Amino acid sequence: MSNPVAAEYWKSIGDDWSRSVIAADRDDADISVSAREKLSMLPVERIVVTGMRGAGKSVIYKALVGLAGEKYRKTQKSKRVEGRKIKITRNGGTFRAKVFVLPGQRDVKPRTRTVERLFKHGNYPLGVIHVVNWGFDEVWEEDARPQILASAGEPGRSADLRGVCKYLRTQELEDFMRTSHLLRTAWTGHTDEIWFVIAVTKCDLYWRQIEDVREYYIPGDDPASDSYFAKELRLLIEQLEFPKFAVLPVSCVSDPFEFVGRIRADSGEFSENWRAALINRLLSRLGDFSVV
Repeated sequence: MSNPVAAEYWKSIGDDWSRSVIAADRDDADISVSAREKLSMLPVERIVVTGMRGAGKSVIYKALVGLAGEKYRKTQKSKRVEGRKIKITRNGGTFRAKVFVLPGQRDVKPRTRTVERLFKHGNYPLGVIHVVNWGFDEVWEEDARPQILASAGEPGRSADLRGVCKYLRTQELEDFMRTSHLLRTAWTGHTDEIWFVIAVTKCDLYWRQIEDVREYYIPGDDPASDSYFAKELRLLIEQLEFPKFAVLPVSCVSDPFEFVGRIRADSGEFSENWRAALINRLLSRLGDFSVV
C-alpha cells in the first residue's frame, strides 16, 4: 500500500510537469522575461549542475546565466568545472550566487576536487540541477560508438534510434545512482534548506513521447510499477523527507541528435515559443524554491 503523503507529493510533481507541457503546447511564453531576470529571484549561494557527459549541462548553465538563445554556442566535451559568480539584488539585499557545472567524466581531477569542496566534509550546495535527456546524450568519443551500437542492437537486428537511446538510458541511470548517493550523504538532515530539480533536457527531440517520458522519470501511484529510474528517485526523495523538488521538461536550443548518419533525430515542428515557455517555467520554479 502506498503512503498517502508520498502519493500526494508525487502527484504534485507530476502536475508540475504537466503544466510545463501545457505551457509549451499553448505557446505560453513570456519571451520578454530574460533568464537573468528570472535568476535574480535566487538567493542561493551555490547551485551545482550535475549529469552525464553530453547530457546538456552546459546549455542549462548558460540559460541560468542568461547566455542561452541566440547567444548560445555549442560546446565540446569539457574536463574543467564551469563556474560563474552572479551578483543578485533581491528584497533590498545583495547576494552572490555561484553556479558550478561538474564535468560528466567522473575520473577527471577538476571534478574530484570540486566534489570534495562542495559535497563533503560537512559542505553541501543549497541547490542542485541534475540533467537527464531520455538517452539523447552526446557521445563525444568516436571509439565508444561501435561498442554502443553492438550493445544496443537486438539479436538479428542492427541498432536503431530507439535501441541506442534505451542503452544510453542505462548509463544515465547508473550516473544518477552515483549522484543520488552523493546527494543523500551531503543533504541528510537539511531538508528545509535545499532544493533539487531534475531537468529533462532536449525534449524537443522526443516531444511526441512526452507522456512516456514523464512516466519513466516521475514515480507513480504504485511503487511496484516505477521504472528503475523512478525507483531510485523515490528512494532518494523520501529519504530526504520530501524537499523542494521538481522534474521538468526543458529544451534550451535546437540541436539535432546524430549518433551515426542513419541514427538521428531533430526538433521537427518544435517552436522557439515552446522552448521559451519551458525555460521560463524552469526558471520560475527555481525562483519559487528560493522563497523562504
